[in-house]
Formats: sequence, structure tokens, C-alpha cells
Amino acid sequence: MLRKAGVRTGRFTSPHLIDRWDGITINDRVVDQRLFEDAEGKVKRIDQQNDIGASSFELLTATAFQVFNETNVDMAVIECGMGGREDATNVLRDPVVSVITSIGRDHQEYLGNTIEEIALNKAGILKPGVPLVMPNYPKTMEHAIASKTLRIEANRIGALHAPMPRKLHVIGSISAQVAEKATQMKLATKAVELASASLARSGNAYFAKRPDLETVRKDLNPVMLDVVFPGRMQLLSIQSLTGRQNPVLVDGAHNLDAWQMLQRQVNNNWPAQRDPKSARVTWVFAQSSNEHKSPREMIETLCQHGDSVFATDFGPVDGMPWIKPAGAEAYGSPEDLKTRLRKFNICHSPPLDYVLRAACEEADGGPLVVTGSLYLVSDLMRLLRDAGHDPRNVKD
Repeated sequence: MLRKAGVRTGRFTSPHLIDRWDGITINDRVVDQRLFEDAEGKVKRIDQQNDIGASSFELLTATAFQVFNETNVDMAVIECGMGGREDATNVLRDPVVSVITSIGRDHQEYLGNTIEEIALNKAGILKPGVPLVMPNYPKTMEHAIASKTLRIEANRIGALHAPMPRKLHVIGSISAQVAEKATQMKLATKAVELASASLARSGNAYFAKRPDLETVRKDLNPVMLDVVFPGRMQLLSIQSLTGRQNPVLVDGAHNLDAWQMLQRQVNNNWPAQRDPKSARVTWVFAQSSNEHKSPREMIETLCQHGDSVFATDFGPVDGMPWIKPAGAEAYGSPEDLKTRLRKFNICHSPPLDYVLRAACEEADGGPLVVTGSLYLVSDLMRLLRDAGHDPRNVKD
């Protein structure tokens, strides 16, 4: 939406997919490696000269900000790495707008064990007088607690709660990925609307005309029809690796909320295959080792009777050596799973391209999903990049 309005836009997301710098983009293009390394060098020198001892993520965050400063972006969209209150990105003291999306149980060892504690941690990004955009959460007990916690904290801090738009202005068919993310589309719409005054003051030609909000929505909402975030509900061709002609669905879903969203996506994409009488989806799974997340729970959430599962692992994560894949023991009894599934294979150690070929053979042209960890997705994208197709730059 910002690009459509002529705003030179930076974006910082994490974790990276292939290279340490690919979470930093300018107008949706991955930042040039030399520019990144030059900015990173400046940041590291400051860290060393002042004996700061910054963590790897703090250095990466500072490097992203340095890149945005050197490239003169008009506005940057910054994603918190984890939680909010103590996240490295929260050094920003005067944001234009704060956005809180989903709240679920993840990273409990850092954010807290209850939904209220996790919501309070995320509310740490709120600033006095800065608008807060948050979704209308589903009517469940946990979401009601999260919503109430955020509203109380916003009032205490003096953040301005902004209501979500009731509808989106889109024309034509909505992509499957975007349809599942209608809430995020509304969040983005509201955030851009709230940022419009700041953009107008900075001299942006579109917003300087002071268009009314209805016009903004009609002009900018349609660009979201083709929104695809690399590694998140993305359809990819792996023909160069396996010979498979049909694309596979790739998603880094790694917690219960994301698994449920992915399940709905799979059911919507392949309704015939999700019929209980003919369920036939093949899954390639990997998951990080974490006492709060169970691969068994992932399988029980996503898979139906008759599905096939290839459980594998991912390789070393650049810059984050402490992250390890879940071991075979995390899946419990293979025999128990085999009574539920058409096929269950634990493929620890074989190269990913070998696992993918085996999964393609099992799928036989039918639905194939790669999920469970962004680090598994990273390994797949690295294979595709090395085969001559870089799936990170999804739009020119």
C-alpha cells in the first residue's frame, strides 16, 4: 500500500530466510549485500568502541536502521523479533503508529506462561499519544483476556486506540493467501490511514493531496490482492529439485494459532482431498526443539486420517547456533502415529532434497505442504536459490 502511494518503504522482519540481510528490504527488494555489510561494519565498530556487547539480533536491528537511514526511506515497517517490551526494535521512541496482531502462546520462556503476560509484553511497544491498531479478536476466553489487557494498558500509557475499518475495498478475486489474512489487511489499511498525516507533512505527493479515507481505501486496498510474503503461505515450484510439476504450499507456521490458520488454508485449497473419505495430503515437517511446543500437537492439528508425514530436521541457523531441530523422540511413538496416518517417516539426517523427492513420490502429484518451521523453509529456499530460482523476491 505504501509503495502504491509512492512512499519509499523499508521493511525489517525476522528471522532471515537464506542470508542474514534478506529480512531488510527497500521497496520489497532484498537489500544489496555490500550495502548491508558496510552498514553492519559501522554498527559493529560502534559496539566494540563503546564496549556495548550487543547481541546478534541487536546488531542486526541496528544495521537495519542504519541501512534505512543511508537509503533515505520515507517510512519503515518494523516487525518485533519477539514480544515487544524488551525487543531490540523497541528502541524506537516516536513511531507513527503501533500495530499488535495476533496473540498466542509462543516463546513462553521469555514472554510469560499466560495470555495476559504475553499481551502485556507485546503492549510494551505502546507509546503515549501514538495510535494503537489491533484486531477484533475472536470471541474466545483467551482472546477476550488479551483484548482487555491491551485496552487497559493502552489507556494507562495514553496510547490512542484506533477502530478497525469495517470493510475492505477490493475488486476481483482475492488470492487464497490474502483471503485467509483479511484481518491483517484491515490492520494494514488502518495503519496506512493513520500514517497519512505524517507522510503528507514529509512531502509525499499522494498524501499531500489530503485524500479522504474512503478514497485511500479504494486506491490502495486492491494492491493487497497479490500480496505474498516469502515463506508464509506461499505456493512454490520445486520442479528444479524434484521434477514435480504442481507447486507446493510452503508456510513457516510454528505455533498453534498459525497451524490452525494453515489448516483452514489447506482445507480451502484442496476441499476434495480433505473429504474424510479421500483425505490425501502429504506433509513435510520440521520443528524447533522447544519444551512448550510439541510436534505431536502440530500433527494432530494439521493432519487428517490418511495423510502422509515426512518428519525431518533443518540445518544450522546462521547467526543463531542455539536453535536446534526437535529430535525423533519428540514425536512419540511412530507406531501410534502410523495408525492415524497413511505413512509416517522420520527422516533425520538425510539431505532435504532427498526428503522432498520421497515426499513427492508419496504425494504422486497431489497436495504437498512444507511447514513447521521457518528454518525448514529457509533450507528449501536455499536449495531453490542454488538451483537458479530465488523465491524471496516474489514481485519485481
